[in-house]
Amino acid sequence: MKTLHRPSIVLILMAGLLSCHSQTEAPNRIEKRPPEIQGGGTAGDANPTAQSPSSNSLPQGSGNVGGLSSASKFVLLAGTSEQIGSQQGTVFKVEIKSLLETWLEPKLNGFSTSGALVATSMSTTMSKYLTKDMQTEVDAVAKASGVASTRVMIANDAADIMELVSANNFFGCSTLTIAPSRSETQAMLIGRNLDYDESEVLRSAWRPVVFARTGKHKIFSVHIPGLSTVLTGINEKGVFMAIKVSTGKTTRNGMPSGFIFRSILETANTALEAVDLYKKQKRTVALNVTIADGKDAFELEADSVSTGVRTFSTKGTLYGANHFELASMRGSSENRDSRWSKLASLDAKPTPINLADVKQVISQAGGFGSDPSTNVLAVFVDYKAREIIYGSDPKGLGKAASGELLTFRFDDIFK
Repeated sequence: MKTLHRPSIVLILMAGLLSCHSQTEAPNRIEKRPPEIQGGGTAGDANPTAQSPSSNSLPQGSGNVGGLSSASKFVLLAGTSEQIGSQQGTVFKVEIKSLLETWLEPKLNGFSTSGALVATSMSTTMSKYLTKDMQTEVDAVAKASGVASTRVMIANDAADIMELVSANNFFGCSTLTIAPSRSETQAMLIGRNLDYDESEVLRSAWRPVVFARTGKHKIFSVHIPGLSTVLTGINEKGVFMAIKVSTGKTTRNGMPSGFIFRSILETANTALEAVDLYKKQKRTVALNVTIADGKDAFELEADSVSTGVRTFSTKGTLYGANHFELASMRGSSENRDSRWSKLASLDAKPTPINLADVKQVISQAGGFGSDPSTNVLAVFVDYKAREIIYGSDPKGLGKAASGELLTFRFDDIFK
């Protein structure tokens, strides 16, 4: 793997709210995380007020992943953009403040103001490309949680800000998609991991939510409290999207990536439609985006000016990491690191591939800089079982994130 150079530590810390990255200095630890979602009862308790979120308890899942109980609960955020923002700011109020104040703010205050000013400037520019509904939701989150709107917006934009100020890619995320023709169940399988050097922070932060904006598709998101964006999610039509940072042309003059994901998943009925919608967006940074719907799957290689699409190999597999492969995107196999051979390991399997195979590969491919302890999240989609599964390793034992899992059935989260 290449030597990885790091940008301003202030901006790294902001990006750490929602992405996997590497950093030399450890942040202040959040020593105690509340076992329940604060501000609105536990994740499984419905609040009786008209604009409060409701929650659903699912019988599957085990362990204590991301601070939630083994009941596989999630928070439903429904209504108008303002209502959704208000609900999120209320139910996650304590967690939002913990992430921004206990961890981010002391770091920002401990350095010169230039890093925060650069981040604010970039966020302000990108905000010009948001829809009114997007801005309204972010403002409502900020108001309900008692946090400055500019800080909430920077958190939403942080992954893009990070890439804009960094000349080198130092993320470590991977995806593996299995075509129905190679699957043991004749249905598509997807595996995805996120790797992040400050693993203890994000392992305890994941909160599953369903965004249900009036008149739009519902979206299940593996979520960081306070964000209105989506970086790993699936909608009620079965369209799945997952982000992976790459290297290419960038600009601050565009819509932040997480908002693009959210807007696409709210409207797309198929993976192909999602690809077309992404191509039409005014983009900021270089990404590899996994887009699938159970029938078709694509690795969309895109930067601020160009796009290219890969699909299944003749082996019935499709994988991606943090570099472009397509020559049209200035990609090359020379950019591959040690994860690539692990992701490709199922190509030679003589028998059909099952979910256990995918879990094993994602487990082996996890870890930033080949350090498995940095693997903080694994997500799997089983289109035969109609389930999305995610997990982390909150005990920090160095095992891959897929060591403990929660299962969510499509029929339950999208009813």
